[in-house]
Amino acid sequence: MSRWSDGIFLGSGGSRPPLLAFTSAEEFVKRHEEATLAEFHVEAQVVEEFNNKKYWFQAWVITAPTATSPHQSFVLRVDASKHAKLMPAIGQSCMLGFAANNLEEPTWFYCRRGPEVMTMNDSWDKFMELIVNIPKDEANRLKQYLKPLLGDASWKAEAKQLRHKQHNPIAVRLRFEASASTMKGELRALNRLMNGNASQKGKDAFAYLLNFRNPRRIVDFGEIFPHMVDLKEISDPDVRRRLEESLAGFDEDQEKAYKGLRALPAATYFVPGGPGAGKTWWTLTMTALAQAGARSCRALYLLDINSAADDAADRMQGIYQTTGVNKAAVRLTGWPSGRPVEEEVLENSTVDQAQVAFGTRLECADFTEGFIRERNTHGAREETKAPNLDQAAWDLYNQYPEQYNDVTFALWRLFNNTSQEKNRATDLEYLRTTLLRLYQQVIASADFIATTPIQALRLFGVFRPDLVIFDECAHARESNTMISVAYFEPKAWLFVGDHRQTEPYTAGQDHQFVQQLRVSTMERADANGAANNQLLVNHRAYGGLERMASSIFYGGAMRSDKSGDELFPPSVCHLRNWLKSLTTGKRVSGTLRTPRLIVDFGRADTKPDGTSTWNPTHFEFVMDQVEALMMDPQFLDVGGKRKGNVIILSPYKAAVNKYLGAVNQLKGKKLKQRVLVRTVDTAQGQEADVVFLDMVNKYATTHTENPKRLCVATTRARQAEIIVMSKEMKNSRDGRLASKIWSACEKGNGQIVHM
Repeated sequence: MSRWSDGIFLGSGGSRPPLLAFTSAEEFVKRHEEATLAEFHVEAQVVEEFNNKKYWFQAWVITAPTATSPHQSFVLRVDASKHAKLMPAIGQSCMLGFAANNLEEPTWFYCRRGPEVMTMNDSWDKFMELIVNIPKDEANRLKQYLKPLLGDASWKAEAKQLRHKQHNPIAVRLRFEASASTMKGELRALNRLMNGNASQKGKDAFAYLLNFRNPRRIVDFGEIFPHMVDLKEISDPDVRRRLEESLAGFDEDQEKAYKGLRALPAATYFVPGGPGAGKTWWTLTMTALAQAGARSCRALYLLDINSAADDAADRMQGIYQTTGVNKAAVRLTGWPSGRPVEEEVLENSTVDQAQVAFGTRLECADFTEGFIRERNTHGAREETKAPNLDQAAWDLYNQYPEQYNDVTFALWRLFNNTSQEKNRATDLEYLRTTLLRLYQQVIASADFIATTPIQALRLFGVFRPDLVIFDECAHARESNTMISVAYFEPKAWLFVGDHRQTEPYTAGQDHQFVQQLRVSTMERADANGAANNQLLVNHRAYGGLERMASSIFYGGAMRSDKSGDELFPPSVCHLRNWLKSLTTGKRVSGTLRTPRLIVDFGRADTKPDGTSTWNPTHFEFVMDQVEALMMDPQFLDVGGKRKGNVIILSPYKAAVNKYLGAVNQLKGKKLKQRVLVRTVDTAQGQEADVVFLDMVNKYATTHTENPKRLCVATTRARQAEIIVMSKEMKNSRDGRLASKIWSACEKGNGQIVHM
């Protein structure tokens, strides 16, 4: 029997197979609406279970910025590393409570996760920064807990010397509410495309994305921005020269993808790329090229992870500086709290109507806290860092102060007015009102905004991008991807990512459309022949390390950008000799031309640890080799100038925890910085000179055989790779991919050593 909960079909007979092409918009919307609701239900259950367990966390009150309202802000660092997956993302909120003991119900206060603007030493790396706002009378009552370690004036100078072990923590509780913002944003996007006022461009794109056939129009991006075809049209000769150098740096796949901008079906373009293929660099360089001409080309850059969006904005800022393109990037992380806002405009308004309504939406936000916080730190920002929204507001204000005399007066009233009739609450409200025009103009005039799809909804109607880029779109649910189509009408949508390495995350396992939710728009595009210009030249791997993954996951199409002696610089030759030394006196198979070893300990026993497992024999071997590498003066990067680094990967959390504990015991901060430990699920985007992959188990399972996990795991290494894996894995009933890895090493992509 099927079962229903809160009106949501959860299913008991397994999920239905996914569709890779849809014959109707109704079927697409039905599947994704139902799956989105089911996912929210599962996530709400997880939140409820967390809240009911009433966990306590260690926390340190770092500083208390000067109060600028009836509330006092406190910056805390909280050790919630054991529950990291449940913690709010940067900019998101939760409730935080203080109490004297476990029997007492705490007093709860609103807090949000900050972007960790405080530069502290690495002893705080795993702790998240929370900013809690407490009414001043309550703060006075709780002063036994709220004792900042640093003064507001001194925290910049002293933060790097502060170590958490030198100070006693306080105990706090966290409480979450299941955030409906993502669910509502996705459902509104689907409804807008079906029944609302999406633009004709958006409707045409949506119709094409259903089955990737019969586009209603073909867009030539080069015709819209002719300087991209003929760089002579770029007026500044220095900028033109630098961009010509960037174009000359494109590899053959990147050049082909650039030319593909001349024919975009329904104004959409899918560019999948393999590991080390320079996907993000190509995308951002292409954006700078588009923005270098006389015609405006505003860009909206979307990623579904806040930190990744911040990194992209910083990289864009760097490319602007390198190429001389006179533009600026802004990173939009989070949105300030304020009064509730009526959001039905997001579903039913045209873009022009939304622009009129944007002022109303702004009035519901309170930018004063962020603006005042930047007042004390403005000017200390690194040149290579893109500004956030508050920093960009100060940039605009300082550039044109005469246009914002009302802001100047509001700041004077708040900070310099000594009149006895001064009313702080009134002054704060006046500042909030004057900031609305400033922030609206910052958003409207931005050249490049990097943010998440849900945050991008806030921009609807005022920021009108000519180019929408959805990076890592293979990681995003299709309903999330459709936000960019439903709410914006650019000249082109560009989708970049790699569906062979990643897929959308699902919390649920048993609702009927869970498999559909795990299929990205990028994966469907590739399956339907709509992603022909792929970036598959690997710039990362040396010694032919890319060949095994190429044959298993990329149909042999991924290849190196290096040849001849370039494949084997001295550092790679040294590591290959080191691998050979590990096989002395042991039975081996295969040759060691490619610097990869499979190390087989036979049926070495595993040990359970909670719901996970680890392998003591594997663990001891890996740590012995890591310590040896750390002590090897010839273990260098490819350039031979810096010490080499290591990543230890495993698909099992228990094994990762064991490795983390061992790495923390390494003597010396610099050694620890050279060794990264990750689960395979969190390894995408990482790379190292040497990678250890501990498969832990004696037999293959569906968990270890996940092709996307294995694709990520076997493509992180630059110079050498060791896979610790039992021969029994390849002989297991579920060991199809393990068998392929084993066979690849037997045939010249590495060597197998039986310990």
